[in-house]
Amino acid sequence: MNLVSRFLLLALPAVVVITATEAQGSWPRWLAPCEEAGVEGALCGTYDVLENRAATEGRQISLYVVVLPATVQATEPPIFPLAGGPGQAASQVAGFMAQELEPLRSNRDLVFLDQRGTGRSHPLNCPVPGEEASLQEFLVDQPSASFARKCLENQDADVRFYTTHNAVQDLDEIRRALGYEKIDLLGGSYGTRVALHYMRQFPESVRAVAIDGVAPPHTVYAAQFSRAFEATLEAVFKQCANDELCVEQIGDLKSHWQTAMARFDGGPVRTVGMHPLTQQQDTVEITRGLFVDGVRHLLYGLGGWSRAARTIAAAADGDFQPFIERDYYFRRSMAAQLSYGMLLSVSCSESVPFHDEQEIEAATAGTALGDYRVRLIQEACEEWEAGDLPPGWSAPVESDAPVLLLSGAVDPATPSWEAARAAESLSQGLHVVIPNRSHAPTDMECERDVVRAFFEAGTTEGLDTSCLMATQWPAFEPAVASAEPIQVDSDQLTRYVGSYEMQPGFVVAVTLEGTQLMIQAPGEGRMSLRAESSHTFFIAAFGERITFVQDAEGRVEAFSMENGPTAMRVE
Repeated sequence: MNLVSRFLLLALPAVVVITATEAQGSWPRWLAPCEEAGVEGALCGTYDVLENRAATEGRQISLYVVVLPATVQATEPPIFPLAGGPGQAASQVAGFMAQELEPLRSNRDLVFLDQRGTGRSHPLNCPVPGEEASLQEFLVDQPSASFARKCLENQDADVRFYTTHNAVQDLDEIRRALGYEKIDLLGGSYGTRVALHYMRQFPESVRAVAIDGVAPPHTVYAAQFSRAFEATLEAVFKQCANDELCVEQIGDLKSHWQTAMARFDGGPVRTVGMHPLTQQQDTVEITRGLFVDGVRHLLYGLGGWSRAARTIAAAADGDFQPFIERDYYFRRSMAAQLSYGMLLSVSCSESVPFHDEQEIEAATAGTALGDYRVRLIQEACEEWEAGDLPPGWSAPVESDAPVLLLSGAVDPATPSWEAARAAESLSQGLHVVIPNRSHAPTDMECERDVVRAFFEAGTTEGLDTSCLMATQWPAFEPAVASAEPIQVDSDQLTRYVGSYEMQPGFVVAVTLEGTQLMIQAPGEGRMSLRAESSHTFFIAAFGERITFVQDAEGRVEAFSMENGPTAMRVE
C-alpha cells in the first residue's frame, strides 16, 4: 500500500483500547507490551523456529509477532491478517487493520505474524539504490538475473526454506503457542495464497476465511498479469471515452496508447528526465516492458486511472517525465515495503517450476505486456536457490470452511477468473466479483463492512453484499500540480517541519532538505512537496494536494488532504 493509499484510507473512527498492563494477562513470556506496533495495548515478541522445518535440529530463526488483545474479552477465534507481496510484513499494517476491524476487537484478538523472510522475521532483504542514486539505477527491469545474484550474496540464510509451505507451518506453530484452537484468516493478494495453503494443511484449525484479490496455487506466476492488464486497459479506454472531462483533457486515450507503444518499435526509448529528489537532469533508457508494467501498477487502484491516462497521453507526445517520476517513487516504495529475497524464494520455488510454455504463450500472446514479467522472473530464478515442495502443491485447495472471495472486475494482477476457479473446490465459498474495482478497493467502507459482517456470522449464508454491486468508477481527476511551482521563503518552510499523526501510531514526518520540503510516511521513502502557494503543496509522485493549517496565532497545527483526512501535528 503506497503513501497516498494509506492517507486516503485512514479517515477511520477511533479505537477503544486497553492498557498494556491489562493486556499482559496470561500471555506467554515471549510477548511483552510494546509501542512499535502503533496501537495501545499491543504485545510484541519473537518466537524461535527451525529454519529447516523438516530437520530435528539446526539453525533457528526468530519470528516476529504482534498481538492486539481483545478490548473486552476474547470469546471468539482470533483473526490473523496475512500480508501481500510476496515480501510484505504483516506487522506493518497492525495499526491500519486495528482500525479496519475495530468493531470485532471487543471479543477477539488480532494476531500479526511477519512471515519468515519479511519484516523482523529474519528478512531476506536485497541491496537497493539509495534514494538519490541516478534515475537509471531505478529505471531497470527487475528482478533481473544480476539483481538476484547480488541479493543472494547478501543473505545470511538458506533461502530454500523461505517458502509458503514452511510459512504456513510457522503460522500453525504460532497458533498453538498462543493457545488458539481455531482461527480466522484474512488475506489480500499473495496473502490469499498463504490462507489457501493453510486451509489445505491445517483444515481443522480454520473457522472462516476472507480472501481479497485471490492468487490461488494453480496460478502461473506473472503470466496472468498480461491478459488481466489488457482487460483493465480496455475498461480504462472505455471510461475515458465516456467521461467528458477525460475526453476534453486527454482526447482519444486508446489512440494515445497506440502512439506511446509505437515509440518503442525501435527498442528502448532514450530520453532526458529530472530526478524527483535531486532535481538533476539525466539521460535514461526506458524499455517497453518497464513502461507497460509501470502503467499497470498505476491501475492497481482505480483512483490511479486519471494519472495513468495523463501518463499515457504525455508519453504519446514524447514526454516521459510523468512516468519517470511516478515509477521512481513506486520503486522506492516497494523497496521500503518488500523483502525481495523472500519474493524470489516464493516465486522460484512455487511458480517458475510449474511454468508451462504453452500456458505462457496462451496467456501472454498479443498483449501489450507480453511475456515480459515471466521471462524476468525465469532469468532471476536461474541465479536463486529454489526449495522443495510437497506433492500436489499446485492443485486446487478443497475445503468445507466458509470462505469469502472478493475480486475486482478490472484487476490487473489477480483477475477474477482465477478466483472463480479456486472457488469451484470450496464447498462453502462465496465469490463476489465487484464491478468498477481493481486490485485495491474502490469503496473501502462497503468492503470493510462486508468483511466484518462475514467474520461476525462465521458463514457466507445470508451475507448482504449488495453495497459491493453499487461500487462506482471514480470520475476523472485533472492534474493539480502547477506547471511552475513557486518558491517559498525558507523561514516559512521551516514552520511546517514536524511530525503529523494520521491515526494513533501512524505518524508522518515533514522535513526540510536544503530548500526542498519533504514528506515521509512509516515504511515509505521520502517524497518531495512542491509549492502552489505559501501554505498549499502537492506530492510530486501523485499530484495530491495538501494544505497546512494554522491556528489564530499563526502556529501550524495540522495539514489536510483534498481527498483524505487531516493530520494533526504532534511535535
